[in-house]
Amino acid sequence: MIALAINEASGIGRDRSPLYHVDQLSKPVIFFQGVEDAVVPPNQAEVLVEALRRKGKPVGYFLFSGEQHGFRNAANIQRCLDAELQFYAIEVFKISLTF
Repeated sequence: MIALAINEASGIGRDRSPLYHVDQLSKPVIFFQGVEDAVVPPNQAEVLVEALRRKGKPVGYFLFSGEQHGFRNAANIQRCLDAELQFYAIEVFKISLTF
């Protein structure tokens, strides 16, 4: 937290944070977030998701209970892979998939 405070005070945090560069994002973005993630807490991902939505950018957000930073549950990993494939098909390649 000390490094974060120093980075924010010096402006480095703002320069590096995607939150302040949402207008520059031109591609769809998808987030897979663990509820128990201490590295990137859910509220940080949610702030970025909302900023992207306000700008009309294509965004997906999936929140997984029982997961941290890096998923361990096989069912959740499979759900991520399925959602990623569907997201790419719709938002990137503009095609539909059937499962």
